[in-house]
Amino acid sequence: YLLTANAFAVSNVWTYLATPLDFNTTVWLADAQGHALIAVKKFADGREVLSMTFDNAPWLLHSTVLSHGLVTWANKGLFLGERHTYLSAQIDDVFLADEMWPAGEFRQGAKDWAATITWQKGFNTRTLGKNFRYDMAFNGLGTVAGEYENDDLTPYVRTNKAMFKWISHTYTHPYLDDLTYAESLTEVTKNNQAATGLGLPNFSKANMVTPNISGLNNPQFIQAAYDAGIRYLVTDTSIPSHRPTSPNTGIPNWVDPRILMIPRHANNLFYNVSTPAEWVSEYNSIYNAYWGRDLNYAEILDNQAELLLGFLLKGDVSPLMFHQPNLRDYNGAGNTLLGDLLNKVADKYEKLYNFPALSPTMNALGTTLTQRMAYNASGVVATRNADSTVTLTVGTVAPVITAETYAGQRITYVTLAPGQSVTIKKL
Repeated sequence: YLLTANAFAVSNVWTYLATPLDFNTTVWLADAQGHALIAVKKFADGREVLSMTFDNAPWLLHSTVLSHGLVTWANKGLFLGERHTYLSAQIDDVFLADEMWPAGEFRQGAKDWAATITWQKGFNTRTLGKNFRYDMAFNGLGTVAGEYENDDLTPYVRTNKAMFKWISHTYTHPYLDDLTYAESLTEVTKNNQAATGLGLPNFSKANMVTPNISGLNNPQFIQAAYDAGIRYLVTDTSIPSHRPTSPNTGIPNWVDPRILMIPRHANNLFYNVSTPAEWVSEYNSIYNAYWGRDLNYAEILDNQAELLLGFLLKGDVSPLMFHQPNLRDYNGAGNTLLGDLLNKVADKYEKLYNFPALSPTMNALGTTLTQRMAYNASGVVATRNADSTVTLTVGTVAPVITAETYAGQRITYVTLAPGQSVTIKKL
């Protein structure tokens, strides 16, 4: 999974610089001066011992990059769990205008949409972006004739919508914490009708991104959402109570646990910026004191790309939060802030890994989280047997045997009834 021909930094840690003296020791990773950073010693009885001469921590890039390989080496590729890389970018407020920094407002036009299509086609040719499609969280009110003067976006989208996934963002973008049941139901059903009228593909009534991540504690909205068929909402992980207690799991809604909330990551590509100058201005108004100076556009891109890269390397399934101004063709040449950011993420990722990220629909995200939660609750125990088989036993239902190959590794999924054991042959 790792591109071993490319160097990566082991930094901000203590390192013991040495070279092995034992001929039975193989150096797996070394610095430019030949010092061994990772080495494996083989003993006559078949045992192997791997040593690292540098410190590790969960927040360090080199630790994240190497962790999967270390687990795979120690277990000979056989262990409980699975690993994928995910990249899901949800774009809020599609068809509406957003207030901008420092003033005014912006709504995408046909040329911005065309630029987004062109960029995505290009991104699909890259290793990271092979499966990538934007998730467009839309508000149907913005498509009504007369709502916006000289609206060339709506007619353009009608004939250029197939490349994207679509999610309801309510009809008018209200604050849902105070809405009644009837008002909430109207917001949901009218936006579903708008989706039908526009003929949006890859759309499911089971999903919604609520405006400003509101309404999650409002019993009136939650009841209306469930009655309308919604089963998945999103949270904002910048709020502590919106974070999952275990990686890649969802949060049962606090009012109705039959609705699963998918953790979603906010970031510093703000909702109200559409050009490099706007982003640099607002970013530095907030973070100048932290950095001790203003950062330029390239520095901000690099910093934020490093943050998003961390999510990818850890196999974090959570989608990312963005907004429609971030997809403005800011220079007439097809460049957008979000396109620039994801290109920078891909540059970093493709120096390390050689396999694409998954870009699932929101339904598929919800299913992935649900399956992980069932796995966590199953109490599964694996026993490696001497006859090259593995016995799996669970206490509760666990996610029929199916398999896939991803990033060069075989991943097998086994469903067991409570108390059941099954023995499978190692491949």
